[in-house]
Amino acid sequence: MDLLDYTRTSPGSAVRYTAAFPTPSRIVHTSSFRMADWDEAEAADLAQPTSSMPSMPSYNEPRTSFGAELKDAFKPTDAWVAQNNAFLTDIREFYKERCAIEKEYSQKLSVLSKKYFERKAKKASVVSVGEEPRVTPGSLESATMTTWTNILGEVENLARERGRLSEELSLQIAEGLKGVQLKSEDMRKKHVTFAEKLLEDRDKIYSDLKKAKAKYDECCQSVESARRKQETATDSAKAQKHFHQYSLDMNNAKNTYIIAIRVANAAKQKYFHGDVPLVLDSMQNLSEARTRKVNELFTLAATLEIACYDRSKFHLENTVAAVARNDPVLDSTMFVKHNAGGWLEPAEFAFQPSPIWHDSDAIDTSDASKVYLRNLVGKSRGELRDMNATVEAKKREIEGLKNLRDAYTKTPSLGNGDEVAANLLESQRAVTILDSRRLALQIELDTVHAAVGDLDLNSAPHDFKSASFTIPTTCGFCQGTIWGLAKQGFVCRACGFACHAKCEMKVPASCPGQVVQKTSKKDKRKSKAAGAVSDGEEGPGTLSRTSTQSSVTNSVYSNIVNAARTPGSPRREIASPFGIGSIERSLPPAATSKQVQTARVNFAWQANDETELSVNEGDEVEVVVADDGSGWMTGRIGGREGVVPASYVTLNPPPSPAAAAAAPASTPGAAHSRTLSISSMASSLKKKGPAVAPKRGAKRLKYVKALYDYEAQTEVELSIREGDVILLVKEDQGDGWAEGEIGGVQGSFPANYVEAVDG
Repeated sequence: MDLLDYTRTSPGSAVRYTAAFPTPSRIVHTSSFRMADWDEAEAADLAQPTSSMPSMPSYNEPRTSFGAELKDAFKPTDAWVAQNNAFLTDIREFYKERCAIEKEYSQKLSVLSKKYFERKAKKASVVSVGEEPRVTPGSLESATMTTWTNILGEVENLARERGRLSEELSLQIAEGLKGVQLKSEDMRKKHVTFAEKLLEDRDKIYSDLKKAKAKYDECCQSVESARRKQETATDSAKAQKHFHQYSLDMNNAKNTYIIAIRVANAAKQKYFHGDVPLVLDSMQNLSEARTRKVNELFTLAATLEIACYDRSKFHLENTVAAVARNDPVLDSTMFVKHNAGGWLEPAEFAFQPSPIWHDSDAIDTSDASKVYLRNLVGKSRGELRDMNATVEAKKREIEGLKNLRDAYTKTPSLGNGDEVAANLLESQRAVTILDSRRLALQIELDTVHAAVGDLDLNSAPHDFKSASFTIPTTCGFCQGTIWGLAKQGFVCRACGFACHAKCEMKVPASCPGQVVQKTSKKDKRKSKAAGAVSDGEEGPGTLSRTSTQSSVTNSVYSNIVNAARTPGSPRREIASPFGIGSIERSLPPAATSKQVQTARVNFAWQANDETELSVNEGDEVEVVVADDGSGWMTGRIGGREGVVPASYVTLNPPPSPAAAAAAPASTPGAAHSRTLSISSMASSLKKKGPAVAPKRGAKRLKYVKALYDYEAQTEVELSIREGDVILLVKEDQGDGWAEGEIGGVQGSFPANYVEAVDG
């Protein structure tokens, strides 16, 4: 057994490698070895049956991170990776030309080695430390360049190679290098596209900040002009109105500008400390993966030569040892040492007051500004809620891809990891872009909340949709005219309130029809009951639930105020939903006597919520809405009204006409109570308690049983134990996860950990 000792000196360290090499008699000829038989194992795996190949030493160099060390250095890193990719062309051309001259034997082989020594000398610096290093490398070369130098030196000793090696080198080495180069260059271009997109998104946020500043300055100028006009205007009221409107616009523009500053600062922080390091680390992984592939091909070429040339064994084993020392981290470390430093983080963005209108950097918290901020928060919160679920799912997908990539790297026989790496990069790109938007939304919410607190209390936001106006319509906010087919404004789906597109964010969150947008079957029965109470009782000025639900328009309040009132009927002043004062509502006159259906309670029933009616055994209940087959009826006792199980009561025979005539008429107070109960019924919640009778169209609950234990990894996941019966909330949507509930706690869990059971 021969022992070869190699000592490699790198900047700041000396590493000694010792390899035990077999005698020439133990070399195995593998001239029939094919590229398809090669995997990403170490060189020792090739001749595993005879244990004739030396094992590669383990890499002990510390892990270097481009993202942590180079900061904003994507361009030089990309140029360095591109140069290394282009350098593969030289290596591939070398093997092709070598195949062509193998038959001409030693003389031309020596000339070829000299030629590539010269090429290497020209590119050694660029490939080792990049085109513009901060520290010149002097005579030092990267690990790959050093390995390449050793290979060329050993090639000069292979002048007696056999001609049959030419075909093997052409098919297995040259074509393999071409494939590595193409894949590496393709991945590099994807990284460039990714980085350009990140820069474009960052610059767009910067541009939005500039636009917000320009808009703020413009509004400040308008306010100043309005103030001057007000001082000289003949119509002071009109001038005052214009000044107030311009002031409102200026405050909104200021708030938008301040928020844009926060967003820009957050985007800057994320870009330089999150996005760029992510891309740089990915570029580093790409470079090191390419080096690993090249190492494999170097080793393969050397192994083929060993099998074909017993006499050249000693020199070729030197090549294998040199390749084994070529740790991909060494190239990265050298590149970092010669390019790190000199980067200063850009300064934070700060509020710049307008030279026309001097102001502070505090959020304006006037009532009018709060309206704008409340609408802004509502939109941002809705978008953020939808985005959080998407980002969490993507992050789980990224973790799975990372594990799969690591598995492919450790065990190359599992398959080709290039597709996994491409999918991982695409998923990271998508999550990074979504995360940028999510960060901007969260900063908006935090900024507004820190300035004015919770704006959602006692608010009923409008559910606006874009609309066209074929006939002139009055804007409910500015009282201007909306007219056009190009979707000039918005209409609330719930109450019909219409406004200009420019007024949308200024409209107060006081929608009167929000609670009746959608009703369940049970709610419809209650609505029917309410309608039965009010039939024949509404005065001309009564504001009923029906009118609120189906015919509220921008002029409803003026119509109510001006409507004729029933003489002698009591009146009540109610607040306008849009904050434009108050309106009077006439209460209905006394109801006339009519025949009433009653029922006797057979069993006591305790109400589970405000929509139900508690009754005791023996009570007499007035039937408002009879059972329609759902198993529930609406009843009334002493001014209290609600639903009770139909199976708990027995209907009494209808009273005779004489008895009905003798019955006392309802008092105005009772009619007033019935009318006011409509609004409380409209805002009632859906019944949550256990149903006494099955309801029509009820959704069948699904349950699953846990087959294995699973411990939740995040707050959105659900811990389960083998044998648990879980209420299925959401089935697997294709991502391998389902959602369920145990003991009132909801969360997601692996779908393949459970099986379906009968509910």
